[in-house]
Amino acid sequence: MRRALTAVIAAAIIFGCAIGTLGEDEPYEEGSVWELSMVKSEANMSDHYLKDLASLWNKIMAEAKNQGMVLSYKVLVGEAANPDDWDILLMIEFENYAVLDNIDDKFDAIMEKVAGTEEELTKANIERAKIREIYGGKLMQEIIFK
Repeated sequence: MRRALTAVIAAAIIFGCAIGTLGEDEPYEEGSVWELSMVKSEANMSDHYLKDLASLWNKIMAEAKNQGMVLSYKVLVGEAANPDDWDILLMIEFENYAVLDNIDDKFDAIMEKVAGTEEELTKANIERAKIREIYGGKLMQEIIFK
């Protein structure tokens, strides 16, 4: 009886230790969240599109970073791998997914402050659509290996 009781107690201790370490054995931790936008610029229009980004998108991102909404933002430019590929990647880094709650309202307020009237924004969006096409977007979380 004593051996059986000792075995049960030992098993309970081992089982308890195993439960306590669940999740701790992952070889990584979750990092920041990135919003990615893949863009294809029209032929010979990438410089024009980048100038447009510098004049408006950059100001919006700088204000969002200043307000603590955004950790960082980047633009990567490269050659398209084929005629159906994108050539510009817009990247916005957020602390985590929770920061994205009501983010549209927060960005709308920044755009009103930085970008001008709704009529001006609409006109700029129409012109921008002539020189680029949005191929898609993703939210991805950075993984940091331990």
